[in-house]
Amino acid sequence: MKIRAIHIVLGIILFYAKAHAQEPSDFSKDRVLECIAESYTGDTEDDADLSDILEELEHYMESPMNLNTATRDDLEKLLILNDYQIENLLAYRDKMGQLFSPQELLNVDGFNEKVVDDLTLFIIFSPPEIVGNYFKNEVNLRSQYVFEKANGFIENEDSVRKFAGIEPKLYLKYHADKSGKFEWGVTAENDAGEEFFSGSNPAGFDFYSGFLGWKGTKTLRKIYLGDFQVKTGQGLIFWSGYGGRKTAEATSIHFSGQGIRPYASTSEYGFFRGTAIQFKFNQIDLIAFYSNKNCDANISEYDENNSPSAVSSLQTSGYHRTESEIADKKSLNAQTTGMTAKYTKNRFTAGINGGFQHFSLPIEPTPKLYNQFYFSGKTNYNLSTDYLLILNNIHLFGEVAVSKSGGLAFTSGIEASPSDELSFNLLYRNYQKDFHSINGSSFSEFGSVSNERGLYASLTCYAIPKVTINSYLDLYESHWVKYTSLAPIKGADFLIETDFSLSKKITLSLRYRTETRNQNSANSSIIKKDETNQTNRVRLNVEWNASENFNFRFRTEWSGMKESDSLDQGWLVLTDASFHTSNDRFAATARLAWFDTKDYNSRIYAYENDVPSSFYIPSYYLNGLRYYVNLRLKSSRKISFYFKLSQTRYLNNTKSIGSGYSQIDKNHKTEIKLQVRFQF
Repeated sequence: MKIRAIHIVLGIILFYAKAHAQEPSDFSKDRVLECIAESYTGDTEDDADLSDILEELEHYMESPMNLNTATRDDLEKLLILNDYQIENLLAYRDKMGQLFSPQELLNVDGFNEKVVDDLTLFIIFSPPEIVGNYFKNEVNLRSQYVFEKANGFIENEDSVRKFAGIEPKLYLKYHADKSGKFEWGVTAENDAGEEFFSGSNPAGFDFYSGFLGWKGTKTLRKIYLGDFQVKTGQGLIFWSGYGGRKTAEATSIHFSGQGIRPYASTSEYGFFRGTAIQFKFNQIDLIAFYSNKNCDANISEYDENNSPSAVSSLQTSGYHRTESEIADKKSLNAQTTGMTAKYTKNRFTAGINGGFQHFSLPIEPTPKLYNQFYFSGKTNYNLSTDYLLILNNIHLFGEVAVSKSGGLAFTSGIEASPSDELSFNLLYRNYQKDFHSINGSSFSEFGSVSNERGLYASLTCYAIPKVTINSYLDLYESHWVKYTSLAPIKGADFLIETDFSLSKKITLSLRYRTETRNQNSANSSIIKKDETNQTNRVRLNVEWNASENFNFRFRTEWSGMKESDSLDQGWLVLTDASFHTSNDRFAATARLAWFDTKDYNSRIYAYENDVPSSFYIPSYYLNGLRYYVNLRLKSSRKISFYFKLSQTRYLNNTKSIGSGYSQIDKNHKTEIKLQVRFQF
């Protein structure tokens, strides 16, 4: 497929759009999703699963939350408001009664025009009526296919393929809600290369997930059977999914404990499977759960009967395509029991959390210098206590935890909003090298609650009309060496971003980020040592709402990594065009991107518009082009169709893409996604 084919499709779309009008808020929805996705992932891997974070936001975009009946837990799910804003909003509503318009929110302390604009994408202002009986069902079906064959799908001289399964990636999700009290759902996924109704998967899909839940308003608040998440405290021991990340959107760094929730994502790691229950006794919330789940693990030893006797680590990719991957599938049983208690009195909250975990086989990491303090054995337990104190416009929060090894983890922070035009955050964390979390995901630089300490500060300023300034500084270090270093890492990460509203239609943002840390030198020498690397990034982004139905974007970003006397540079230039019809029946987004970097170290990330419940932030590296078109058509109120066609094409004599069995021996990769959604 050539570039001009995409241009032709885009031209047809733009010509068709001239006869239609568009609500400006639709473009704002994409912008907010992008900001939240990038803030949670930062410079992450391409296949990071963001659905756990963003699916709920998509839900509230389509079925807005009634602000006049929303609880604290509801508002925390939006990931937009900090505790200070939520507390003031609830107090204002209690005092003034029903809210009628977004303009009224500007009277709430801590709210400004940007916060209100973002919030109103997810809410409505309906009377606080009693919820009647309803029954909502939603089914999503998706197929994803790469046209170029990976090496794992190509037969060798013996007519054998390394990937025994089918080439398309398949996805099915069903969710039902009965009057807000009962809900249930099933999620199924089959990755490309995994067997489907054959071999290791005679029952169909490779991965199944499901849950059944009930919600009450009295003592018994929630019950979940099947797959569920537990999120408590500041995420030191229980926090399914993504935890806190550094972000240019310096809103809330405090984790708002969301208790137990159903799990409906496609990630095959990081959730519980069993039973969870939540009670409320006056000011005390009590949660208890039990999980019994088989996990993927890398088998390292076998006994005399050729049965697994030890594993070296947990396997989190979720792939079961080759013989070795299938052998690791569900090879380790993990049983987890936990309980949390939270006491709330006015503006003070204190919690106690504990959990015990037992594995069917011992975990014995392969001895390496960097993993000397990794978890080993068959059992682990965690205990922690957390707190939250709200003092007008200042919030104090934190958690301290201990694991069976005796290792400690501690985090504490402050969020303050001296005025509507200024807010700042400060957070200190110290996770000892021998702290082993059961299922934690707290604020961190390295992505785990272990072997790290640091001090993070952020500042947001709205004092200048039509200008927003976000910035942060993070000073961090590891207690012990990492996989990428020969000595403990010391680093500094600084970012500043300025958004200018040049007019009602044009917004410009400029971002600068610099990070310095030591890293194992790539230079070959007899004596290996760490060298100091400095990475600088500059991004210019321009948004133009040309009309009610058109939106355009231009972005350019430069990346430079300085190591020793060399400088690895990279450039990304992209342009987007989007439109929606006024009746919301048809929408389209198209992108053309050019990138040129020396290697993977100078890669650049950019969020992509995608089909529902599929979130993608690809890395751009080497030299080439990437382009896609993403279409949405609502044929009726109950049925919607989605189509995305994308291609990455490498230039300058690049002969292959990827590595190993996933390698494609071509300079281009073309992918199609087809999805249909039924709502009834």
